[in-house]
Amino acid sequence: MADTRAQTDTARSTRNADTQVNRTEHVPGPDSAGTQHHVLTTPHSDHPTIGTADAGDQIITAANVITVLRLILVPLAFSVLVNRGHDLLAFALFAVAGLSDGLDGMIARRTNTVTQLGQAIDPLVDRFLIAAGVIGLYVVGRVPTWILVVLIARDCVLLIGLAVLRKVRADSVHVLFIGKATTVAVLVGFAGLIANVPHADGLGLITSGVLPGFSTGSYCVWIWFVYLGLVLSLMTMCAYFVMGIRAIRSANRRRQAQAVGE
Repeated sequence: MADTRAQTDTARSTRNADTQVNRTEHVPGPDSAGTQHHVLTTPHSDHPTIGTADAGDQIITAANVITVLRLILVPLAFSVLVNRGHDLLAFALFAVAGLSDGLDGMIARRTNTVTQLGQAIDPLVDRFLIAAGVIGLYVVGRVPTWILVVLIARDCVLLIGLAVLRKVRADSVHVLFIGKATTVAVLVGFAGLIANVPHADGLGLITSGVLPGFSTGSYCVWIWFVYLGLVLSLMTMCAYFVMGIRAIRSANRRRQAQAVGE
């Protein structure tokens, strides 16, 4: 009886092992090195089922919903600002759109729902927010023309550089901390200028009004954050330019190596 029971248990264990096999395989991940995943396979299929969900192709996620809401807030804030008389409401809309900038990224990382859509539209929303802010402030006369020109030209240069990198199939340039600091400084400055308080007397170093704060007239103190953002912006452009040149050279070397190998 004991021998019969042992044989039955052995046969049952063999069938379970044939039905499902647990193993750890090296499955290529988003990076070139790949990652190890816990994989389940069956004798009837050679295709592994990875235990971690890939959210790269998802569209409706909490982070993406926040990003879209930020995008909707931008034209609302712009419209309220240029229609004048509702500075606090315009400030609230702009501030919410700006403060939620890091929220969508944090949620995406913590919930493992970083998507291609989110990675594509999030930086565009940032650019849209800055462009709407500077144009609106220019329309209501709170920033001089040269600030508008510098910021719009900077974004155009960055977009052209990104297009060049994609055309030559170079590696993407990673976002630098100084780039994030630039965005924060500019957005804080714009939010304060939209609220339009507090004001102070200028330093009186120049008589022209092209540099609010340095002239003799009254100015909104948040303009200093905009100046800081402009300085950081120029530094960021130089850094991205160097990184872009290196990425293009690296892509050219790879193509040459592939041509020689063929």
